[in-house]
Amino acid sequence: MNQFLSSAEAARSLGVNDSRVRQLARQGRLPSQKVGSRWLIEARAVSRRRPRPSGRPLSPSSAWALLLLASGEEPQVTNSRARRRLAKRLASLPKEAERLSVRAESRWFRADERALADLRKDPDFIRSGVSVSEEYGVDIQAPNVVEGYYPQHKLDRFSYRYALRPVSEEVANLIVHSVGGRFPLAGRTRVPAPVAALDLLESHDERTRRAGAKLLRELTP
Repeated sequence: MNQFLSSAEAARSLGVNDSRVRQLARQGRLPSQKVGSRWLIEARAVSRRRPRPSGRPLSPSSAWALLLLASGEEPQVTNSRARRRLAKRLASLPKEAERLSVRAESRWFRADERALADLRKDPDFIRSGVSVSEEYGVDIQAPNVVEGYYPQHKLDRFSYRYALRPVSEEVANLIVHSVGGRFPLAGRTRVPAPVAALDLLESHDERTRRAGAKLLRELTP
């Protein structure tokens, strides 16, 4: 299934203005669909065009190790050089935010109440972002939106079973951050605070992004 972004979301991700994104879409240089007066841009195409941060990239496992370290937990890293690199990055965690996006693939859906109820009861669905904002002292309320982390292989089956409809983030009532390979959040009911902060920081909503940035700064040693 293709995942789509609004033109505004794509523009923010690419660091350009909205009119530039719509121009690229009209020219066929950015895979997209037009629905009424709105352009929906393929998220994968945006990801391929997005400028990469300078410096050494993080692997998903290193990203999770850094986030667990930031949470005061002991990451499963035995290599001493790797530990030193993580400790150095921890001191500038807000600057690492873009590199930490490798931790998961975010997908947005419209889901019915039956699907949302079953997902909430699934022990492998770990609440995050707007679904834990109040618990971490963030003044962001989105009672009609469910957000969390889920193993990639389970999401594929769940999407098929409930015929989840991919939509842009603006109209989604279900935000799933899917993780491939070993699931680093098993046994939890909610994500650690730094992970929740990053999910808020990556929101399409400006107020939510500001709240996420503030929480991430407060968590930085």
